[in-house]
Amino acid sequence: MKVHEAATWPDYLCSKMGLSPLYAFAIFLVHSPPVSESYIQVMGDAHCFIEGANDVLSFYKEFLAGETGNYISCRVVVMKRSQVEALQDVANANRVVNAYHRICETLKGQELMAWMVFAAGYLTFPCDRYLLDEILSPVLYGGEMKVGS
Repeated sequence: MKVHEAATWPDYLCSKMGLSPLYAFAIFLVHSPPVSESYIQVMGDAHCFIEGANDVLSFYKEFLAGETGNYISCRVVVMKRSQVEALQDVANANRVVNAYHRICETLKGQELMAWMVFAAGYLTFPCDRYLLDEILSPVLYGGEMKVGS
């Protein structure tokens, strides 16, 4: 599908295709019984973090496969930005980093611990699936990074 300059299309598409609301509630309802009602207040940010992190982490694999219907590629078109700028925007804006910090500032005790354990696992689990070892191995284990090979 050809993506047009419909500014809200990437966000609409992203909100309809993922399981982030289910994941977000499962953090607090399965892993540790909620001890307060604070967790419900972070659902919006948890949703943004989960979707945004997945979009950023999966982009390398999708780029290699020539996919253009993903969230980052759609943002490139509608925002008239480069791929790097779109990735940075999603990673740094409300989608990932800031959402993570807002959640940490809101939660306390067991709920905060459940969130932190989930976030750490969520960011590391897909590394093999998304071929991130190809670009992270040199950073993590030394050696030269081979870009574009």
